[in-house]
Amino acid sequence: MNKQELCQLCLNELSYIEDEREKLSVANIICDYLEKQNIGDRSKVDFQAINETLNHIVDQIKQDVPIQYILGEAPFMQWMFYVKKNVLIPRPETEELFNYAIRSLSSTIESLKVLDIGTGSGCLAVSWKKSRMKDIVTGMDISSEALQVAAQNSRTLNVEVEWVQADFLQETNGLGGYDVWISNPPYIGVHEFETMGTNVLQHEPTLALFSHIPEDAISFYRTIAEKASLFLPEGAQLFLELNEFFASEIQSLFDRRVYNSGSIIKDLQGKDRILHLRKSL
Repeated sequence: MNKQELCQLCLNELSYIEDEREKLSVANIICDYLEKQNIGDRSKVDFQAINETLNHIVDQIKQDVPIQYILGEAPFMQWMFYVKKNVLIPRPETEELFNYAIRSLSSTIESLKVLDIGTGSGCLAVSWKKSRMKDIVTGMDISSEALQVAAQNSRTLNVEVEWVQADFLQETNGLGGYDVWISNPPYIGVHEFETMGTNVLQHEPTLALFSHIPEDAISFYRTIAEKASLFLPEGAQLFLELNEFFASEIQSLFDRRVYNSGSIIKDLQGKDRILHLRKSL
């Protein structure tokens, strides 16, 4: 069985999906996964194993379980990350945050100390270390289960990252001395609940998605702004993924007298997605 035949088999099982682009995308993901598992090995075709695995995957998709959780993996940049329900699924918008931050520091050759706030799967922290090996990278998260996932990803991708379990909203120790803070914080407010799909609401971790104060979507950013003013040294930089509906409000949380430059960057969809700030010298 070649890859084309395997992909066609996947498409047949996904015939109930009406959106052709979605169906093709999911079929390709499953096909690649089956190939990696050697279930589609041409020399040892086990149709029963293929069908059992495929039926199991499709049954879970029909229950609105995200394909990334079913397969236990999700791509981020050029790497594949282990994921489970304890961590947020890496998204293209966060890749844009990462790419922008790395490009912004491309002329900086010295070693930097970097803190990833709310690291989850560790996709930002691990990818940062893969891209800038000399930097000292720390990933912080309130969830011990998330940090176990992040640690597994750093081992798999062979990089050294320090993992710290702490509640950033309450933490006051160990936040100083960093050259960079980067974060994709929880930023979904109550006004957005109705727009969320059941696959997200029922399966992804609420701590990673939703503001801890549902009526205040930017509450986590308030804490970042407060602690950045206290703990970030002069010249340090912040890279934050934004809630597109509150970009200007979030930027206004950061005192212009403290930050000598600040800019909102749009994503590929034209939405306000990244806030870049540099603390004044």
